Amino acid sequence: MKVEYLNIDYPNSASLKDKRIIEHNTAYSLLDKMLSECGINEYEILKNENGKPYLKDNSIHFSISHTDGLCAVCLNDMPIGIDCEKIDPSFKNRAQPFAKRYFTSCEIELLEKNNYGLVTFFKIWTGKEAVIKKYGYNSSHITKIDTTKEDIETIILGEYIISIFK
Repeated sequence: MKVEYLNIDYPNSASLKDKRIIEHNTAYSLLDKMLSECGINEYEILKNENGKPYLKDNSIHFSISHTDGLCAVCLNDMPIGIDCEKIDPSFKNRAQPFAKRYFTSCEIELLEKNNYGLVTFFKIWTGKEAVIKKYGYNSSHITKIDTTKEDIETIILGEYIISIFK
């Protein structure tokens, strides 16, 4: 498995839409660089029936994520999922109702034990998203995923969390 991430600087005049485009393009440029380092200079990206992207005629699997100011990419010889989020302090007041809607009872118990801490909250959320990306599920599966029962690797980079599900 290979994981890389990049901080993204935006022009001062960038709108929210422009930022998402910059993040997307930066993530795919990072994927291109990582594949080139593996000796893959030409490739075609297709999508399966659930919209999960994959490399045509290649055994390397990838996953991409981006958020405000960061992009992350992972490569693996098996399906893999990655998600990154910026830890947003303003989310503290919304964490509990959000968790009650989308998290399992075990995840809520973990959150309560950690006083609804934002690191714990975003670790669970990015873990759920990484599982969805690995399997190519749609978002309706989010409530069925219990991250306390999965082996999810987490990287904390200051105000960012990256979760990887192999």
